[in-house]
Amino acid sequence: MNKYNARKTTVCGHTFDSKREAETYFDLLSRKQTGEIVRIELQPQYTLLEGFKDNTGRKQRPITYTADFFVTYADGRSEVI
Repeated sequence: MNKYNARKTTVCGHTFDSKREAETYFDLLSRKQTGEIVRIELQPQYTLLEGFKDNTGRKQRPITYTADFFVTYADGRSEVI
């Protein structure tokens, strides 16, 4: 169990950190089958701030964000979920 009491759930061979995330993926898959969504990317990672050396010369690690999904719609727009 994690601190949010979420349970890992598997859908279509992918294991998700919570039931809610798995439900969202299932919804996105059904929308992909209807043609509304073109592409679904799982767990994309974004660098918010590159690593650097601070004023004292100590290395600071990069700051990253991992989203649940990156979705590309048929009309060309994209969304991070």
